[in-house]
Amino acid sequence: MPPLSASELQALGVEPLSPAAKAAHRAGGALHHLVALVALGRVRGLTAAELAEWNLTQAEERGYYAEWVHRHGAGNVDAYLKDFLGGRAVLYDESLVERVPDGYDVTTRIWYHDEVPESFFYHDVSLEEFSAYVASLASANARRCGVEVTLEHAHGCEVARIRRILK
Repeated sequence: MPPLSASELQALGVEPLSPAAKAAHRAGGALHHLVALVALGRVRGLTAAELAEWNLTQAEERGYYAEWVHRHGAGNVDAYLKDFLGGRAVLYDESLVERVPDGYDVTTRIWYHDEVPESFFYHDVSLEEFSAYVASLASANARRCGVEVTLEHAHGCEVARIRRILK
């Protein structure tokens, strides 16, 4: 059977989405699943930091971080920045990057603070609880790559400070 045409879909009430609308749907879907993961972690008795560690340990046990360090070298803030921005692009439209003497500062407007998505309500997850998970995940992920990341929130934005771990 042939697929429905655009006009047949419109007759069913399915309107075509612009590229921006498609990106918003993808970001919302990804956010929904992250919120659900935070809720599941809480139900299982895990703190945000424990959930982040569990999540990253899955990749670590399968060699992801050993491979990352082999390819890029431990503490490679430039390579880490590229990966970090790729991850950010899934949820956010834009991240502003500033080079600082010892690394980078990445500022991202947190759109879901403006109008909190329903998934936070339905999963009983607060913005603070979600932010704690994101901060723990970012920090623990970076540490495995020899990089330090700290997240700060102010005025509807998140600032990620990415630095090489000094030994």
